[in-house]
Amino acid sequence: KRTLAYWNNSCAYCGNAEGLFNSMKIFADHFIPVSSENCPGTVVKNMIPACGSCNSSKLNHDPVEWVNFKFGKRKAKAILKRIRDYFDQVD
Repeated sequence: KRTLAYWNNSCAYCGNAEGLFNSMKIFADHFIPVSSENCPGTVVKNMIPACGSCNSSKLNHDPVEWVNFKFGKRKAKAILKRIRDYFDQVD
């Protein structure tokens, strides 16, 4: 609940919000994919909300590479900063 509140019930990547009037759902995404040898697991510092589109597109890709590919370097820089800031403030 705290994570969703921080992200305003929106995808941490694209910013699309889960809503009453649309069919979009927000999923719990492992920022570092479970398939990665560097994955810390299902812990607060690795979980962020993602819409179905971003979650299914990212899959097991390296998150930094995927964000840069999907959003372009300029927008990716801002997205990754927001995610880093979030991880820095959670226990």
